[in-house]
Amino acid sequence: AAFQLIYNFGSPTGIANLFNNTFTNIVLNRSTTGFISSTGIAGIFWGTSASATHNFYNNTIDGMTNNGVGTLSPLSIGYGANASVYNNTIKNISCAGIALGINYGNSSSVNVNVYGNTISGITSTGAATAAYGILMGTAAGTGATGTVNIYKNSICSISSTGATGIAEGIRMFKGATSNIYNNLISGITASNSSSSTAVVGINIASTTAADIYRLYYNTVHLTGTGA
Repeated sequence: AAFQLIYNFGSPTGIANLFNNTFTNIVLNRSTTGFISSTGIAGIFWGTSASATHNFYNNTIDGMTNNGVGTLSPLSIGYGANASVYNNTIKNISCAGIALGINYGNSSSVNVNVYGNTISGITSTGAATAAYGILMGTAAGTGATGTVNIYKNSICSISSTGATGIAEGIRMFKGATSNIYNNLISGITASNSSSSTAVVGINIASTTAADIYRLYYNTVHLTGTGA
């Protein structure tokens, strides 16, 4: 069943500001087939009109666990012409399915800035599931159609414990023009996985040939088993 602490799936076209919210020590036993959608499991889920402006900042989500399958996304945002997601703290997130820190973007989102966020302790415990610090888009080739800037984020301790699980600091499914820079990524592990790409610092996973990706001045430190 779906679960969201803050939920908007309406169609406002103005400006939304979500800030200074704190959620701690949430334990769930829910299973869902929703992947980053209104039927999924999220701390904050925001899916509004394609023309809206979103500002999400200074929110803290510390300690969110789902023992069921599905996707757990503490901060999940879709749609919107312009968005800024910054200075949020997301840590100690665990799910038997896919575990995320921040997810932004679907085919109805355009420009987005994701910066100054601190993301740590994201763990997926499923046999063949994934953990991501930042996930941009919902599937390969589906995501923001404008400019995406991801910078000055601290991402650490992202882990998958499954036999074929994967762990990634940043995955880019889509961003028409993406600038990824000055991010600090460390402690990405998948110690039990037999996957040949079990651990990735930054994964450009778009299938759109025309997309432009610029990566510079990122620090990625991968060590230990599964790295």
